[in-house]
Amino acid sequence: MSTGSDTAAQSLEARALAAELALLQSSVRSDAAAVEALLHPRFREFGRSGREWTRDEMIAALANDPADGGQVAEASDYVAEIVGDGLVLLTYRSRDERGDALRSSLWDLTEETPRVRFHQATPTTARG
Repeated sequence: MSTGSDTAAQSLEARALAAELALLQSSVRSDAAAVEALLHPRFREFGRSGREWTRDEMIAALANDPADGGQVAEASDYVAEIVGDGLVLLTYRSRDERGDALRSSLWDLTEETPRVRFHQATPTTARG
């Protein structure tokens, strides 16, 4: 039997996952206004290359990404964990033309629209 707090936690986790999945869609990534809405004003990313990205740099880079429709990476093994009031840490694996990566995103769900505050991608080898 789930309690009200379990249901609230599941709702936060589901909102974070839905927002992350949206950011993996090329139709969202190519829309600067949609990306702006999902990235926290103080967003930072440590990319799989080791580069640090600011919010403005990421918005511009995604708007210029030539990905054609659909999801830009295969993603699996999602784990969501509430780490503070309205904060959800989402971790998962991804695979695209550059290879496999372990990813983590910190989502701020204190407002109506979820906003990612931080994202990191770490290259890894494929699982056997």
